[in-house]
Amino acid sequence: SEIEQRTSSRKMELYAAMLDRCKGRYDEGYEVLKSNRLNGLKKLGFVPDSVALPPYFVDVPAWDSLSEIEQRTSSRKMELYAAMLENLDYHIGRLRDSLETMQLWENTLVFFLSDNGAAHRDFYTHPTRGQFIRARYDNSYENMGKPTSFVSYGPAWAQSCMVPYKHHKTSTAEGGIIVSAILSGTNVSRGNTYQHYTSIMDLAPTFLDVAGVQVDSIYEARQVQPMRGKSMMKSISRDQSLHGPDKAFALEFNGSIYYQRGEWKLVNYRKPYRESGFELYQIRDDPAEQTDLRQQYPVRFQEMMMAWKAYQKQNGIMMQDDADAARFNY
Repeated sequence: SEIEQRTSSRKMELYAAMLDRCKGRYDEGYEVLKSNRLNGLKKLGFVPDSVALPPYFVDVPAWDSLSEIEQRTSSRKMELYAAMLENLDYHIGRLRDSLETMQLWENTLVFFLSDNGAAHRDFYTHPTRGQFIRARYDNSYENMGKPTSFVSYGPAWAQSCMVPYKHHKTSTAEGGIIVSAILSGTNVSRGNTYQHYTSIMDLAPTFLDVAGVQVDSIYEARQVQPMRGKSMMKSISRDQSLHGPDKAFALEFNGSIYYQRGEWKLVNYRKPYRESGFELYQIRDDPAEQTDLRQQYPVRFQEMMMAWKAYQKQNGIMMQDDADAARFNY
């Protein structure tokens, strides 16, 4: 019908406007974005003034070395990503408006966070998946952002977006594991910013706490393992650290490892993943992980290594030692 046609036409107009919402914003390139974001974080007091720009994790070409066409195409990827985030923000606002209209907002807790680390893969040029994608999608400049394109912004923009942290998704450096979170609604004060370290393991206890639900210790005649996380609600309301300085967090992903206790972090993300590759950082003052303190604090390093090995044994993690690496010529 005519009404349907006009509605469809209006949707397409809004869609086209959204695609160009951030046009020109990233024409100066990913290096400028990286520097600007770090300076902005320093002005807001989120990171110490002493934090320097972390280096790019992979071989990222200098922005000035790209041709005009390469720069135009690359900045378009970041424009589309930013526009997608603004679109997401708009619809979150619609959801909140609806909750208020239904008089449910005062009884609702909203917890918003991203997946860990910025996604760095450019699937269109991926060595194994790219052929399949290129045969089915069109990433020409004019078509980028449309349903028939398959755009991902790649490692340079990903690492610029993770400032002040180093690296990106799949790494156990801070840039691969840390995210910010926004909490709003029931029993949450407005306008406060906290920098307490929490874990995804704290989410379920938080939601159960808000809902007033107790977890049974026995289920179907079997003992239920207690949750490892803690509710965030008291920590948020009092601006107190959720976990004490001796609380340990650890992760092994595809050979990349970290073990953190308080402000100290043991990390290994360089192949081959063996014991000689571990580094030690104090992430409170060095969130960009620029200064390896392994040699400066040998006792602390050995304590952290012993704690990691205990965690490794407890969780059945197998890791190649230096002898095996030498035997197989890694």
